[in-house]
Amino acid sequence: VQRLNALLAAEVAERQRVTRVAARREEALRRQLEAIKAIERGILEREDRARTETR
Repeated sequence: VQRLNALLAAEVAERQRVTRVAARREEALRRQLEAIKAIERGILEREDRARTETR
């Protein structure tokens, strides 16, 4: 019974670790996506300004 308990505790700990790693990765990807969107907005705004200045 103790060995089973230790095995289950190890499995739970590993799943928790994997979940934390995945959550950190997800947050990093979310920040990268937001940064890319901000860059895209800046490019679109610059293009829009350039278009209105040439008219």
